[in-house]
Amino acid sequence: MARILKPGEKAHNLTIDKQISSGGQATCYAARSRDGRRVFLKQYRLPSQRSPWYAEFVKYQIALRARIDASNCRRFCYKQLGRFEEKTLFQYFEFLESSHSLTEALEKTKKLDLTPEKRLILARVLTAALAELHDQGIVHADLKPDNIMLIPDPEIAAGFRLLLIDMDFSLMTDLPAPWHGQMGYFGSPNYFSPEHLRGETPGTASDVFTAALILHQLLGEGHPLSALSDDEYSSVIQEGKIRPIKLRSRIDIRRAAEFVSLIQLSLHADPAKRPTARDLNNALNGAPLVATPQLPSTGAPCLTLTGSAPERTMRCNLSTMIGRRNVKRLLDDDYGLYSSPQFALTKADETWTVADVPGTTHPTLLNGKVLRGTKHLRSGDRIAIRESVAGAARGELTVSFLPVSV
Repeated sequence: MARILKPGEKAHNLTIDKQISSGGQATCYAARSRDGRRVFLKQYRLPSQRSPWYAEFVKYQIALRARIDASNCRRFCYKQLGRFEEKTLFQYFEFLESSHSLTEALEKTKKLDLTPEKRLILARVLTAALAELHDQGIVHADLKPDNIMLIPDPEIAAGFRLLLIDMDFSLMTDLPAPWHGQMGYFGSPNYFSPEHLRGETPGTASDVFTAALILHQLLGEGHPLSALSDDEYSSVIQEGKIRPIKLRSRIDIRRAAEFVSLIQLSLHADPAKRPTARDLNNALNGAPLVATPQLPSTGAPCLTLTGSAPERTMRCNLSTMIGRRNVKRLLDDDYGLYSSPQFALTKADETWTVADVPGTTHPTLLNGKVLRGTKHLRSGDRIAIRESVAGAARGELTVSFLPVSV
């Protein structure tokens, strides 16, 4: 076990100020760099250098952080300043001065002035942050109010900047976690998704489930399951018996009934039937849903978009708007030519349609022809865009269908 460091001790080029916390995973300190800057230092206990997956964990952390730093995710995640190894792994991050966790903000509403307007803005920022993470193939996997930090900023309408923290055991959807099969996946009581409890690998839909619980707290009348025991919690979420959200008074969401339906669908026991974080964000920003969310009927088709390689796919179980952020993970090139949104996919009964969206920079093509109005989709249809009047199709996506149960 790693030795606890004392105030005044050196770790690499950092001087320990004080210990902040200690748990089974890591000991955390306030420390200072050579230039006097305060940093948040984590000394890992798990994995230790004796763990068989230690070396791969370090590589995984480097790859995860590189993915965050090279994308818009960095706006929503606290900054990592460095890492080093001295008998165990150390990582250090920006010190979030004067910050509050969302837990504190929810418990101290009067002190922190978390008005209905600010709650709605924070909900929009949270879902935007998750959508950005998911676009990069990253699953937070341990989302909860304690891991959402609010930094006071009087220059913005919410009054706080929102940052996600504690992503040491977050996942990349295209790279298996080094600890898979060695131990379980991290999560927290009262915020476990059904996948966590079934021992499955958490996915982006798991974050959506947990985000829906947090939105109950931000916009509704509190956590819908907080009074349950662990066994009762497990039973309720796996049976999909969570009560619908009741919005707080003065929470002004356009198309509130549609949003309430979307939150309820986000808490479905089957991850394949949940909307995306982008769907939640669109709804919170008042974007019209093409159809009011409903649970898909048995046998209803799941629409799949395939991009520049067979493994670059996106499944849609719910009507949704498709734009640059959706297609970025599907295409090697040309995703930047898409507008946000570019076209609308609508599910009705057991059919899907595609419709153009007014005001896009470039026209949408369906099987090589400019899309005008609404058209029914068939397996094998090709959706793309045209950069110029005489230009060729760019950023092509292929449509196929699968049963929802797949």
